[in-house]
Amino acid sequence: MLVGLLRAGGFEPEFERVETADEMRVALAQAPWEIILADFNLPDFSAPEALEMLQESQLDIPFIIVSGGIGEDTAVAAMKSGAHDYLMKGNLARLIPAVERELREATVRASRRQTVKDLRESELRHRSLIEKPRTSSRCWTARA
Repeated sequence: MLVGLLRAGGFEPEFERVETADEMRVALAQAPWEIILADFNLPDFSAPEALEMLQESQLDIPFIIVSGGIGEDTAVAAMKSGAHDYLMKGNLARLIPAVERELREATVRASRRQTVKDLRESELRHRSLIEKPRTSSRCWTARA
């Protein structure tokens, strides 16, 4: 269902369905995923467990929960825990805008991280030039 909506929205999704923590762990390690759409409740796995695994991996991948019906308090708790958005299965009109927004924001975060990294490296290079003791060499010639 979600894949069809993504295709209709102009995306060409490459996807993998995982239904257990082990499958999620393998998927996170094997591919550079751009977004995670997580069903809140699966028989052997849940969105909160998946979110926790994502956070432990330290990967910055947008995480959107899709559910048939959990309470507002549960949805708010998931967002406070780090989920980027929450969509109801009965109303997926927000799916494409939410995916577009989260992909855009992930790109901004990645760019910001790269800029900070580049600045730190530049600062270290400049600091090492300033802090290194200056050595000079002189050439003496003797005349007879």
